[in-house]
Amino acid sequence: MKFVFLYLLLLQNIIIFAQSEYQTFLNRLNSVSSSIDKSEIVDSFMNLARTKGIPFIERDTATFLYRGSNVNFNGKDYNLVSVTIAGDVNFDGDISLELKKIPGTDLFSLRHYLEKNARLDYNYVLNGLVMITDPENPNILPWGRIGVINEIAMPDFEQPDEIIFYPEIPHGSIDSFTITNNKNFVTTNHTIKVQLPAGYNPTSNERYPVAYFHDGSFYFNYGKVNNIVDNLIYEKRIKPIIAVYVDHSPGNRVNEYYFQTERFIDFFNYQLVPYIDQKYKTTATAENRAVIGLSFGGNISALIVNSVKDMYKNCGIHSGAIWPNNFDAAKKIYNNDFGIKYYMVWGTYETEIMNNCRMVRDSLIAKGYSHFQWGEYPQGHSMGFWRSTTDIFLEYFFSPENTTGIMNTDEHNFNSDFQLDQNYPNPFNPETNISFLLKKQGFVKIKVYDLLGREIETLVNEYKNEGYYNVNFHAAGLSSGNYFYSIQFGGKFILKKMSIIK
Repeated sequence: MKFVFLYLLLLQNIIIFAQSEYQTFLNRLNSVSSSIDKSEIVDSFMNLARTKGIPFIERDTATFLYRGSNVNFNGKDYNLVSVTIAGDVNFDGDISLELKKIPGTDLFSLRHYLEKNARLDYNYVLNGLVMITDPENPNILPWGRIGVINEIAMPDFEQPDEIIFYPEIPHGSIDSFTITNNKNFVTTNHTIKVQLPAGYNPTSNERYPVAYFHDGSFYFNYGKVNNIVDNLIYEKRIKPIIAVYVDHSPGNRVNEYYFQTERFIDFFNYQLVPYIDQKYKTTATAENRAVIGLSFGGNISALIVNSVKDMYKNCGIHSGAIWPNNFDAAKKIYNNDFGIKYYMVWGTYETEIMNNCRMVRDSLIAKGYSHFQWGEYPQGHSMGFWRSTTDIFLEYFFSPENTTGIMNTDEHNFNSDFQLDQNYPNPFNPETNISFLLKKQGFVKIKVYDLLGREIETLVNEYKNEGYYNVNFHAAGLSSGNYFYSIQFGGKFILKKMSIIK
């Protein structure tokens, strides 16, 4: 019986593969010998591919396509002999990905497996000399580690609509200024942008939490965090906040975020934060301050929140480069018992950072640290990833229904405003029902994870009225074993276990 099942599964895969439009194209191409016929077939397939998008995606496979016969370098034309991929698609250089020229044509192609929810960056390198964006892909990000770069998003990736500017909703105002740090006989200037929430009134008694963003210009200009903040406030997914975008001094990012951090930390704690608290209507308590950063900005964020006890209680780390100075930041995250809430995210296509962040995650889980959330995504080291996950930081830190902001994963310590039932049936195959009760209206998320904490599916992600709800989870594509499902509502979090038996 097992042999018959495997045979049928193999046969099914063969049939699916045979139905691939790209494979059909290759079969047609191989059936003719004339260069004119081949050129017409390539033209036809490229026209088809453009209607669906290039790279050409079929199920969990992306086909990269580049058409050309020459490359210009330093004003001279050369025969095009190689097209390789730069960027996160090839694990940022850990492996080599090369498009192969299809004989008898001017088309280079590469079939590459990617997770169905992957979102990655790439450029082409021609003859190992000239880097270009993909002329067939209009999805271009203005910033990546190697400049302007293309995006490839697989079908199950949810584009972050919260980064979009919606003119019909209220928007906050922006203050811009420069603060000078003259400590230790050295002068550095730091550009600051402050985003005030819509309706901010300096004469009112209302006060606001504050989120500080390192590499502020990147977050503001390319991460579109100003739009994210406005949209989340409007949708009541977070309480109104003040966002402060902080830049390192020109040319000193590595020094201030990596090598010589003490001077910058002193400036941040004793000059910048007091200035913001004095000038604006802030809620000047640790629970209402968050420090957020990317890469080395994640390193300095962790160092800052651990520099003064009870000054900060929230830290968001995007792809944290937490290894400088013998993993000083990682050690502080683990050793200091300051009650800081951390949310860390990283990509599986940034190998070194992934391994380091997993180390911190595993250490905190083993320690039983309760104020910690994390996410691992099939993405790489770029603003395209970070801007798609900034909302989860802000919702975790500044939920409108939670004054302390502490989310608890203990299923017995849940908020009285909602309830998550045990799935039924359990164990199950292949479907189960998940029920939850909302005693008030609000934004709710129901998600499913595997044992490694990798998100499998989002079942609910919307604003709901009070009431009792049921949602069906279909697990036909999953293997037997234990899984988790969670509810997030009103700044609280409950996690339960379920089992699949096949």
